[in-house]
Amino acid sequence: MIIWTKNSRKKILQDNNWIISKPIAHRGLHNKERPENSLGAFQAAAEHGYPIELDVRLSKDHEIMVFHDDDLSRATDINEPFENLSFSELKKIKLFNTNEKIPAFIEVLECVDGKVPLMIEVKSSKKNKILAYKLCEILSNYKGNFAIKSFDPLVLSVIRKIKPEYLRGQLSKKWVKNNDDNVGPLKRFILRNYLLNSLSVPDFYSYHIADLPDKKISRFKRKNMVVIGWTAKNLQDYEKAKLYCDNVVFENFTPA
Repeated sequence: MIIWTKNSRKKILQDNNWIISKPIAHRGLHNKERPENSLGAFQAAAEHGYPIELDVRLSKDHEIMVFHDDDLSRATDINEPFENLSFSELKKIKLFNTNEKIPAFIEVLECVDGKVPLMIEVKSSKKNKILAYKLCEILSNYKGNFAIKSFDPLVLSVIRKIKPEYLRGQLSKKWVKNNDDNVGPLKRFILRNYLLNSLSVPDFYSYHIADLPDKKISRFKRKNMVVIGWTAKNLQDYEKAKLYCDNVVFENFTPA
């Protein structure tokens, strides 16, 4: 695991001060008219000056799209795994019964155009390497600020090999059995104890605020690691998260 010092944290914050300077809009600044992970939500966040958190995954034909869930059913009227549909099929689908459609990642970059930083969550799948390589290739031509995060340390390790200079964040939570029935006990143990950090070498941690306080996160903070809380859905959550975190991802309200 990387050995952190005050100087290493200082350098990260000097080069990427945005990561702690302003609250981060979860899947854009969304509402009923401009749903999560839509171009409208991203444009609204950019207009208000908020950094944007978003999710990327691959279509069936390996195009990078912006969408959170493994399945389309929550956000659309289609009950189908996301990866079963092609780029052209996905582009026709409306989000949450609005006129907004599932955006391609390139469309989002063109929409935001460096106005505000991006915090890009890479969703883990069997196509991790393909997604990582394509993502790094696209971002190599992007002029705005960004960071890449994932729950999967193996995704981050691939990113590290391709583009070690890219800012990487390890998403985490308590990883308890009752809340993570689709994750086996061995994987929960590995993730809960950050046993693959020597491969991913994260620059920051993004932690579930409902699981705070947490001993390991407190230890990372004492070692001068940057910690970002997710996701505050009201001012009370936000104020709690600020006690333990350097910055907070938010939704459903506007932090002062």
